[in-house]
Formats: sequence, C-alpha cells, structure tokens
Amino acid sequence: MSEEEEKARSEQKVREQREADLVDNRIGELFVEPIRGNFDADHLKAIHAYIFQDLPAHQPGVVRDDTAETWIKHRALEGRVAVYDVPYLSHGVEEKITETLDQFGGADAIKGLPPAVAAERLGALYGDLDHAHGFYEGNSRTLREFTRELAEESGFKLDWTKTSVNASDRNELYVARDLAVLERAYPDLTPEKAMQTNDRAEYEASFVLSGLRSRVGDRSLTAIIRDGLSPEIQHRHERESKDLTRDMRQPALMVFDAVAGKMESLVDFVCDFLSGSSQPPPDPKTISQREQIIAQRKALAAIENIRDSMERGEGLKAEDVRNLQPIHLENIKLRGDDYVRSLVEAAQLARERERDHGRERER
Repeated sequence: MSEEEEKARSEQKVREQREADLVDNRIGELFVEPIRGNFDADHLKAIHAYIFQDLPAHQPGVVRDDTAETWIKHRALEGRVAVYDVPYLSHGVEEKITETLDQFGGADAIKGLPPAVAAERLGALYGDLDHAHGFYEGNSRTLREFTRELAEESGFKLDWTKTSVNASDRNELYVARDLAVLERAYPDLTPEKAMQTNDRAEYEASFVLSGLRSRVGDRSLTAIIRDGLSPEIQHRHERESKDLTRDMRQPALMVFDAVAGKMESLVDFVCDFLSGSSQPPPDPKTISQREQIIAQRKALAAIENIRDSMERGEGLKAEDVRNLQPIHLENIKLRGDDYVRSLVEAAQLARERERDHGRERER
C-alpha cells in the first residue's frame, strides 16, 4: 500500500469514528427521551432526522428518490470473502413506507400480544421496511431504534444489543435481514423458475436465496427479534424497585461551584445557568461539526464524572454540569434529579454495549 493510500485509509477511519461518535450520542439521547409519534411514516422520518442530524450528507429525514434501476447494496459479511447483492425497492419508496406503517397500525397492533406473536409481527414489519429501504444511509440503525421505541410503547422491551456481541452475531442479523428483503424482492422465485428465466438478476438471486436460507436455518429475523423481546412490565417492576431503593438512600443532587464558592441544588444551579447568570451554552445549529463533536465528547466525559461523584456521594462539579448538552440542561430544568440519574444509566448501557458488543456501522 502506497503512502497516499495509507493516509487516505487513515483519514477514512477518523471520519468513520467521528460519524459513529455523533450517531451513538444521538441514539443514546433517544434512550432517555424517545421521539413521540404515531409510528407512521412521519415518525420514522423524524427518528432518522434526529439520529443523523449532525451528518448532512446522510440527508436526515429525507426519503430517497425513486430510481430507474434497482437500488442494490453489495453485502460483504465480516470475515468472509464472498459478496452478494441485496436488491431494495426502486420505485414507490415513500408510498410503500406509508402503506406498510398505516396497515400495521402503530403500537396497538402488538399491545397485549404474547411475545412470540409480537415478534412475528415486528419481524414482518422490519422486513417490509428494510425492503423499502427508505433512506440513503442509516436504514439499519433507524429501523432498530424505530422498532425499539414501537416495542416500548406497546409494553415490551426490545434489546438489539444481543445482535452485535461479535462478528458471528452481526453476520447472523445481516443474513436474516437480507433473506427477508430478497424474499420480498422475489416473492415467487423458485429454483425451477430460475432455470427457465432470461433475467440474469433473477437467476443469480435464486442462488443467493438458496444460500441465505441454508445459512439462516431457524435463525430468521423473527427468531432474532423474539430473543431480544420481553414484556416491559417485568422490567418496569425491576426499575420501580430499583428506583425506590435508590430514592431511599440517595439525597437530592447538589452542585459545588468552586468559582462562586457555594453549593446549591442541581435544579437551581441549572436554572441560574440557563437564565443568564453564567454564559449560556451555544446553539448546536450555529457551531461546526468539529465543534459539535468536541461538545459531545465533553458532555460524555461530564456524565462519567457526574456518575463518579454520585457513586462517591459527593456534590457534582459545576464545570461538569456546564459541559452537558443544551438538551440535557433543559431536561434537568424540567425533570430535575431523576433525569440526571436516567442520563447516567443510559450512558452506562451505552458503555456496556460498546465494551461487550462492539459497534455495527452501516455504510
């Protein structure tokens, strides 16, 4: 590899890492404050717009245009040399998304169902939306967050982290998703029909379908979702018990301002900060992407420091609170200490996902 190629590859890795940091931070925010809606096409677009708001090249919230030719992705599984094509919908994309979600019926469609039945319906929904492949980039992350929020609104918890523990698990999900898409792209394709067709794409798709079906076995998209799906009431009881124990032993959060030399409640400190007694945080829309990344990293470091202070039973440092994102500060003002505790818990979950499960990036 030449020096120029090595440099280009290094720069590409840096860009990918920056993009991953921005997206991971936005998804983490949605774990704390999900986007509310009717789980229709507008809701799906709103989630994509939020997750990728820092990456204009991804065209946040914009459904891709129809194309004359099939929209194809060349799939290369981790640790595998072979590449196969996955064909997505080429025309009527937005109409298909709207029709699919309208027919599904939102959260009520799976509310109160047995987990196995709910998983089957979620699997079918995911397959239909993945085949439509509504966005230029970021479809997988958007669909995982959309279905996670849909499940939560319906009384379930959908944990996608089980699909990214290692390369084998990530490939398993890719193959199951791709099979669902191909079966929708070629619903009536059989080996016999493939032998008689003059369509090269259809002929080749027959072999891909056969290979994917063999590889998937009983690990279909529905089965994978079923493994990550559980009734939310169980987790709600666990959280309520945990919250009660926590509230019994934890005092209100206080902030120590070394410059002013005083201690005050977290909410009072934030209200003073936002009202102008201190320099207000910059509007994210007015700063560059580089500055946004720096601000987000400062916020993540601040959350870590806040967690450490809480565990030690100490007052929070004013500098850490000031380094939180504007949306965090506004939520503290409205919801108080409980919001900070939920923010710390969400950061802990994100850390565990990164450490134990690695990252899956869709490019």
